[in-house]
Amino acid sequence: MLNKTLPENIPVYLFSPNQSRYFSGSKPSVSLNLHWQTYTPADSVSQWIQSAWFTNTNSIKVIEGNSKPSGTYFTNYIIQSEGDPKSPFTVDINHGNPVVGFKNAKQKLIQIDTTTLKIAIYTDKYNTDAAYLKAALSAVGNFSQRKITTKLYTDSSQIQGGYDWIFWLADKPVDTEPIKKGVHMFSYKTGMAVNTTSWIKTDGPYAIAGQERPIALYKLIKNSSNDNATPLWVDGFGNPVLTKESTSYHFYSHFNPTWNDLVWSDNFPKLLLNLILYNSDNKWIIISNRDTIDHRQLMPNIISSAHNNSSSKVIEQTDLAHYFWLILVVVFLIERWLVHKNKPLVKHG
Repeated sequence: MLNKTLPENIPVYLFSPNQSRYFSGSKPSVSLNLHWQTYTPADSVSQWIQSAWFTNTNSIKVIEGNSKPSGTYFTNYIIQSEGDPKSPFTVDINHGNPVVGFKNAKQKLIQIDTTTLKIAIYTDKYNTDAAYLKAALSAVGNFSQRKITTKLYTDSSQIQGGYDWIFWLADKPVDTEPIKKGVHMFSYKTGMAVNTTSWIKTDGPYAIAGQERPIALYKLIKNSSNDNATPLWVDGFGNPVLTKESTSYHFYSHFNPTWNDLVWSDNFPKLLLNLILYNSDNKWIIISNRDTIDHRQLMPNIISSAHNNSSSKVIEQTDLAHYFWLILVVVFLIERWLVHKNKPLVKHG
């Protein structure tokens, strides 16, 4: 709004917190003389329980989140069923449900998840893709110690309700309507496949911190739709690779080495871990996040606007009346001089 109304020669001073949770999306482009001053709020350190669940050995795994200006990190804790006096957590029963919280803290208790995460994989002809995916999901279960069951289907009519996630590795649309409701649906995007030479760039809550080696991308489904889905992964040109709309995820590539190097990457199970376990808990990360953003990142793109430039020029009016009077006097004098110079001399006898 200021960019539309203020000339760019007027200085603008903006004071705001420097925490990254207040920033999202693309940088705006403005033509302001902007001086942005940031500060770190007093409550710059936070600690919370991200999630907790029962493992296959009946112990309790707790994910503790910590955030401060230098960054956000998570710590895993295992609470044995017989109890651990050195544990920083307390376990209790609230209305018949097991809960966990910090000792000597007034923070809200978090309910411990006692359910089993049920995942279905359907494919009609992409058996290789399904095998890679199933192996990665098995690695997710072993690492997280979460109770996870995975079942592979080649006949979609056999898929019943009760699944938390369904990976639809097929070109045809989802044809089992009863299972759609309340289910996280991960499906291959249909369309024309094009060859590309790029990489997969993950972002947001599904990114992997410290991802050094890019994941090569060889084939991509051409995006021809203008839906409102949010891109979670993109390629090097900004084209969507994975998008999310509500509980539906659309993958514009395949879990196959002929399409990309994702299935060969060490980050493949990690990305699935973030996707299937933490997709609904990101509100805690957003609320509790205290890491700061660099000043060079928060500054918008400063451009020179023709509209603002024209409005910022100072228009000065100069009175030219006395110049015209001076010119008239000079012209009159010249005219009188010329008249007297050319006047013939008359001799009198």
